[in-house]
Amino acid sequence: MEAPATEICLLAIDWWPMCMTKAEWSGWVQAIGSIAAIAAAAYGIYWQVKRQHALQAIREVEAELKQVRDLQTFLVFADSYLGRLSGAAMFDDTYRTYMGEGDHSVDFTAVSEVFQETHSRDIPGPLLKLGFKHCANAFKRATTRASAAQAKWATDGRLVNGPDHLLFAESRKVFLFNAEVFRERIKELEAELTKLVGG
Repeated sequence: MEAPATEICLLAIDWWPMCMTKAEWSGWVQAIGSIAAIAAAAYGIYWQVKRQHALQAIREVEAELKQVRDLQTFLVFADSYLGRLSGAAMFDDTYRTYMGEGDHSVDFTAVSEVFQETHSRDIPGPLLKLGFKHCANAFKRATTRASAAQAKWATDGRLVNGPDHLLFAESRKVFLFNAEVFRERIKELEAELTKLVGG
């Protein structure tokens, strides 16, 4: 008759749940090792997926930030035309000087075309879409009036600055208000990007 296998007790505690044979302990160690390996693999996959999602989120925010910055740069450029126009129209003599510099309608048309070619799908978010549209309309109103005034001045030499100056100033207010909307969105995106990169 075979002698019973020697039992080894965990932490030298002589209590039946803590005591097993060498073969039984070996089986338990293998089982625990397998579970640990599965858990490690699962965590590795989870971490990889989480990292991919984080990188995707960073790329999306970076892309939107670039879009908004490019749009803001264009609005600043378009507003520079309105700034000169509004400043010149403050007085009759400066308005005449401005009109005498050449045909400004060519520049106005070029900027207006960019407004028209920038589709709403290229503008992220409903608030920025609306702001960009308001700026496009304001620019069109102001430059249409300026082009008409220049054509009239070239034909009969008559030029009245008062009403034009008010229209140009109102158009600039639209730009200034929406420039702030774009700036705020840029700040939000920069903060979001910092959080994503830091996290």
